[in-house]
Amino acid sequence: MNLHPQVSVVVVTRNRRNDLEEAIESLRQQTYDKIEIVVVDNGSGDGTVEMLKNGAPDVKLIELGRNTGAYHARNVGTCATHGEILFFLDDDATLEKNSLKLIVDRFSVEETLGVVICKLIQGGSGVPQAYLFSPLGGTLDVECYLGDMVAEGATAIRRDVFEDAGRWSAHYFRAHVGKDLSFRIIDGGHNITYLPSAIVYHKESPLDNFSRQQIEREKMFYMMRNQLWIVWKYLPLPRAGAESVVKIAYYFVNSIRSGSFFPYLRGLVAAFITMPRIFLKERKPVSKSTLSKIDYLTYGKLITHQDMLDTFVPLSYMAVLSARIIGLFSRAAGPKPQ
Repeated sequence: MNLHPQVSVVVVTRNRRNDLEEAIESLRQQTYDKIEIVVVDNGSGDGTVEMLKNGAPDVKLIELGRNTGAYHARNVGTCATHGEILFFLDDDATLEKNSLKLIVDRFSVEETLGVVICKLIQGGSGVPQAYLFSPLGGTLDVECYLGDMVAEGATAIRRDVFEDAGRWSAHYFRAHVGKDLSFRIIDGGHNITYLPSAIVYHKESPLDNFSRQQIEREKMFYMMRNQLWIVWKYLPLPRAGAESVVKIAYYFVNSIRSGSFFPYLRGLVAAFITMPRIFLKERKPVSKSTLSKIDYLTYGKLITHQDMLDTFVPLSYMAVLSARIIGLFSRAAGPKPQ
């Protein structure tokens, strides 16, 4: 990789003009200077497009005219970029000023590194968002390699790795799209690392509690359907069957506790209706070595150095299944969602 590569930042937005202005300004303040910014507008009606056309000459704007989903829009945005590194940023997030420089430096020291995931912090509170967990519980505070995880709105990906992996699976629309991509990236021989020194601040949703609950309950549809799609696409058949049972049971419990049973049921039905398409057209099981690597990175000890990654001992599937069941149902038995 070029020692001073261009970083192409892709931001998808819809009706968040003020937040988007802050996100763009945080990119302008970066200590790394070789950056291009592409904003893909998913049909905003709040003056976002006019603001960009009149006040952001350094931003390349793509207007889609309607809400096509974040992942289709991100794929479209990458087609208008030229950088060796792609950075995907949510429109309601801002970067610490040194984050892109740290990411570029991290890519430069590891040839097989494909993805760098930032530390995500809630607003200005300093509290990390709990979207990443260590195998033993708790948020991650050390740099380490990850298995089935790509955080979609705070992540840098090498362009060649992204293209070779087949980009975002846009037909998922939302939920677990990063997990789907991670299987393909690792199966392509590349690593994913979490870099907590590269920080992204993410705002809380401006929605009231009632609206937020409605959105989260509707999200259950995508979570149930997409998780089964991933299992059926990438896992060997015997394991896919066992994992399907575990996930169906887990999301059933979770849906009852969160009051989202009907979205769960719709997601389950949608998954089984589309099962023939997944098995006939999309199924591409990952290699045994890829699956062993993902298992260990997800359920084994934290791997923080390249030599540890080269010498890990694969976990048995029974150990993985036990860890998955314990982890899933301990979360399901936690505090009831509000």
